[in-house]
Amino acid sequence: MPRTGRVPVKKAKAKAKAKKPSRPARKAVTKAVTKVARKPAKVKRAPPLLRQPAATAALTGPYLGQIALLSYNFAPQGWAPCTGQIMPIPENLALFELIRTTYGGNGASMFMLPNLPPRSPSGPWYYIAIEGVVPPT
Repeated sequence: MPRTGRVPVKKAKAKAKAKKPSRPARKAVTKAVTKVARKPAKVKRAPPLLRQPAATAALTGPYLGQIALLSYNFAPQGWAPCTGQIMPIPENLALFELIRTTYGGNGASMFMLPNLPPRSPSGPWYYIAIEGVVPPT
């Protein structure tokens, strides 16, 4: 029989079997590959940033329009007693923008502060901050 370069079928099957790894070897390779695939990649984290203080943190004191119950019978600097007094708008524009005519006034030239009586005749009394830090919106 002349040689044609063809391999008999039996020999071709034998070569294919020889190239294929055995079943336990395939399992080991598959296990190693899946183990690598399951392992999460390491992520580089940036160093934590230092928080800068807010611009309003430097300003201290009461909020404008804050009402407080204080134990003394006089208004401290920047505060007014809550006795329903009339305040002119041009001189207290920021406070007017906060409370408007909630407690009274005409809204054109004047507005009123709240009228809150003391807890007892001897105090403590309510005061409202007419000067201070503008609250955040």
